[in-house]
Amino acid sequence: MKTFKQTWKALVLLLSFALLLVGCDFESTTGPAHTVELEEILGDGRLPEGIAFEIKFLLCPEQTIDENGNLRWEVIELFNNALPWVSGEGNPATSGHVVNRDVVQHHLDTRHRDLFSAGWITRIRHLVRTNVLDVTYRKRIPIVSGTRLTEADVQRVVLQAKRENIHDWAWDSPDGSVEFDWSYNSAVLTVSWRIDLSGAAFTNAMNNSPYSTLVGARELLRSQFPFGSTDFNLTNPNTNRVDFEEWFFDKIDNDVILHGPAFIRRHRTRGTISAADSLRLFGVEKQQRVDFDIEVLPLRCGSFLVEVSSSSEIYPDPVPSGVNRTNTWESFDQVAALRQFMHDFVLEAGILVPETGLRTTTILNTMGQTPPREPQD
Repeated sequence: MKTFKQTWKALVLLLSFALLLVGCDFESTTGPAHTVELEEILGDGRLPEGIAFEIKFLLCPEQTIDENGNLRWEVIELFNNALPWVSGEGNPATSGHVVNRDVVQHHLDTRHRDLFSAGWITRIRHLVRTNVLDVTYRKRIPIVSGTRLTEADVQRVVLQAKRENIHDWAWDSPDGSVEFDWSYNSAVLTVSWRIDLSGAAFTNAMNNSPYSTLVGARELLRSQFPFGSTDFNLTNPNTNRVDFEEWFFDKIDNDVILHGPAFIRRHRTRGTISAADSLRLFGVEKQQRVDFDIEVLPLRCGSFLVEVSSSSEIYPDPVPSGVNRTNTWESFDQVAALRQFMHDFVLEAGILVPETGLRTTTILNTMGQTPPREPQD
């Protein structure tokens, strides 16, 4: 009996040792390989230089706007005094509030939102004050992070975008961007190809492809589509690589409707804080420009969607030539500090709506136009 127990113990020890060797071998071939791949794609493991971010929170309409949809003066004053802005002669950015943008926005998608369900958004946006149209093709990749977003979470999704060739596709656009949008309890990476039409191009688009009609919106999206640049390797098989153009045009040519118009007014408070205040609040010892944008969207039900956001880019110090260092942030940690500041600020003011609310989702859910009736024989 004793011999049997000794033999059994020896077998267990041998098996455990064998499993340990297998585990070590597996780790050495998969773990480091993934690390090497990450370093090759992301360089030193940090977020790509120039990656954008947008922090956004919903605000309570009843406490921030009047019955006509105008931002209340006390809310304007609240954000005008949100930070210890630098004042006086030589200030690189004068603090203050302006209504700096009115937008008419449309989206094109099927009745069942097939594009959105596959992570794609088409947007036609008319910047009314400057008479500019921007046409955007956007891919959204959710960042699964639970309740707390980390730099590693964003890195993983950037890596996915790199593998799918969607990241570099965006950088090839005249005004493309790779941006992580960070709201109350969710985050998403948005990879955008955008074309701005102004001057003669704007006039031509308005005359020949009026974006406010289904036919015009469809033609505008067709004419600006980035042909030949969709060598994708997407995880979604329905919108993969060589068949993407065929899939996309099949969607916008069949059973598609126009979602909009959405009329959006943006109120902006912009200012610069001193290096000492920037270090104390956000951990970056330099003069730092900060923008707070409050956008108001009237809804068809008579209510409003009100959202405050702040956005910029991340450039590790030193920033490249031609980039305004005051306008950028140096690390993800500083962006996280800005987000915490914004959250605490609107929470203490009693105007925070503690939920994630995506404006595009709201427009797609509530502003679908009735499709044109088929001609009768």
